[in-house]
Amino acid sequence: MASIKKRADGMYRARYRDAAGKEHARHFTRRIDAQQWLDGITASVAAGTYTDPKTARTTVAQWCDTWLSGYATRRASTVRQARVHVAQIKAEFGAMPLSAVRPSHVRSWTSRLHDGGLSASYVDTNPYPASGCSDSVTPGNCITDAQLQTEIQAVMTLKGWTGGFNKIFIVFTSTGEGSCFDSTSSSCAYTQYCAYHGNFGSTTIPVIYANMPYANPSYCYSSSSGQHDPSGDIPSDANVNVTSHEITEANTDPLVAAGPFGWYDTANGEEIGDLCAWQFGTADWDGGLANQMWNGHFYDLQLEYDNHTSTCVKLGP
Repeated sequence: MASIKKRADGMYRARYRDAAGKEHARHFTRRIDAQQWLDGITASVAAGTYTDPKTARTTVAQWCDTWLSGYATRRASTVRQARVHVAQIKAEFGAMPLSAVRPSHVRSWTSRLHDGGLSASYVDTNPYPASGCSDSVTPGNCITDAQLQTEIQAVMTLKGWTGGFNKIFIVFTSTGEGSCFDSTSSSCAYTQYCAYHGNFGSTTIPVIYANMPYANPSYCYSSSSGQHDPSGDIPSDANVNVTSHEITEANTDPLVAAGPFGWYDTANGEEIGDLCAWQFGTADWDGGLANQMWNGHFYDLQLEYDNHTSTCVKLGP
């Protein structure tokens, strides 16, 4: 709600209430100036760039410190990982007032992060396709591998992405979304797999992908095998673990759909990740909660098979 009222002294008082119901006001000698000020406020609210005038002078670094102080009640390892992310934000924007940060600044920053090695991502907010299968563990909507490939191709076209042996498209679906390999529903999430990798297209420039259903901890997390949750979020840590499994196998056996095949155990058909699934070794990071630390982040990931030593290891040769 906004209004302009002429005062007894001839000044114009412009006022508005923000989303929290707090009133803000300024005084002007001319009505047109008061109206322009209110128009600017209204435009910033509509664009999603509005900032409370009293906090507009707060710098990004100050806001980050305030946010971290409220986050400190979380588990120590979770707070440490948050500090790593926040440090990157402060290094880029720390001295800037909150009101000065524009979407273009953030886009430029994330673009540079991508150029420095971070992979691109896309969140499809469209509804899932009509159910193509029946997942007994996750009743309701269910997507098949063919539907997954259609989604990958659609996003590749939209974003101008291409296939190749140096790329992998990892598709994460939400909780409550079932997954079966095909419409026969004979091979489905949790009863036959937690995730899988595949490929389609040509064998010279293949589209390599991984299907990552929600990592239901009842099926895709094993504390009895020594698995831990360094982030404090078991479904997330479960998903990270099975993702590492599929990425590793997609690297060593990328054309798994029809060949020519990469490395796998000819004795039983298992790939590099299958041979060491649910083996985690010693958790020697983060106070016994993780067995890997990358760039300040802690993970508990399964071991992988090493053909040089014929054993499951944390590190390759």
